[in-house]
Amino acid sequence: MKRFALFLFMCVLIVPAWASDDDNDTTPIAMCSSLPEAAKIELLTLDKAKQICRAMNLLPDIRVKDVRVFSKAYAILVYEGYEGSIDSITKQLVQIVKLRGLNEQPARWYDEINLIIKTYQGLNGVVTPIDAVQFLQAAGPMAKSLSDDGFLVMLIMISDQKQKAN
Repeated sequence: MKRFALFLFMCVLIVPAWASDDDNDTTPIAMCSSLPEAAKIELLTLDKAKQICRAMNLLPDIRVKDVRVFSKAYAILVYEGYEGSIDSITKQLVQIVKLRGLNEQPARWYDEINLIIKTYQGLNGVVTPIDAVQFLQAAGPMAKSLSDDGFLVMLIMISDQKQKAN
C-alpha cells in the first residue's frame, strides 16, 4: 500500500495551476537587482524573487524560468510547513542541484526540484531538503552517478530510517 501511495504522488506534477507563459521565459538574468517582473510569481513580491535569485548565485546562467521554479518550490515548502529563511531554503535546493552534478544542466533543474517537493509532500514532511543535502554530501562523487529513480529510492530509505528511529 505504501508503494502504491508513493507511485500516486510521484505521478502528480508540481502545482500545474500555477503554470504561465513566464514559466518558459529563457531570458537570462545578468543581475538580480534588475530582475524583470516576469521572474516573480504571484505569491511572492519582486523583492523576494530578487532574494531567491541572489541565493541561486552558485548556479550559472540563471534565467527567468529558473527563478520562477525556485520561487514556487520555496512557496510550496513553506506552505507545507518547512521552516527556514528564503535564503536557506533556496540555498538547500541549489546545493541539491549542484551535488547531483546538474549545475551545468538547467534543463534538469525543474525535474530535480520537483522530485524534492513531491517527496517532501508525499512523505508528509519526513524527508526534507536538508536530508537530501546530507545524504548527497555523504554519498560524495556517487551522488552524481545516481539516476533519478535511484535518488528517489534513497529518499524513501531515509524516510524509513527516520520513522524507525522515532
